Amino acid sequence: NLTVGLIQSFFVEKEPPAIFTGTGNALSFENALRRSRIETSAYECKQGIVQLNNSRSEDKEIIPKIIETICGIANIGPENPGAIFIGVADKDTDKDRIENLDGVRSIKIGARYCVGIDRELSILKTNLESYKKRFVDAISYSKLSEPLKSDILTKIDCIDYKGMSIICIWIPTQQAPSTINDVLFIREGSSTHEAKGYQKTQAVVTRFS
Repeated sequence: NLTVGLIQSFFVEKEPPAIFTGTGNALSFENALRRSRIETSAYECKQGIVQLNNSRSEDKEIIPKIIETICGIANIGPENPGAIFIGVADKDTDKDRIENLDGVRSIKIGARYCVGIDRELSILKTNLESYKKRFVDAISYSKLSEPLKSDILTKIDCIDYKGMSIICIWIPTQQAPSTINDVLFIREGSSTHEAKGYQKTQAVVTRFS
């Protein structure tokens, strides 16, 4: 994984199909989404990367925040995997706004709403493979530490859930703290923050001791 992470930018990428449709993938997603209601620190949901205002422009801050969240979830501890789902709304107001703006019918799972990312493709004038590649490229060129970066790059899926495309970024457990450009990020509830001060930093290090 480390070798792949170091050399991959020097090769022309031959991507696998953007969507994986197996029932196992959909079931893993559904089960994880139901767990997310209890294990809030280990999961994050984003409705997409297009803003829900009249401009419908891309929110350039979303993907950098997702990378920080990946780091924060990885630092929960060596026995806590997690995931980030793109195309899932966690607020009733966002769900209602998406249904009105994009004419989609959401699918409720637990306390969350699947709204998919297909609705954003025409707005961004892109296709599903290119949409997924935004995340792959951003993570690949980020300062996310190894081996987390390489682990993540092999675990970005796009699944078809009942006709909706969902980006799933699976975050495997790590055996040491992870950083972004030597900065430690942590999860506090459903929020991600930079770990500032000796006590917070030491608390993360202790989890992996």
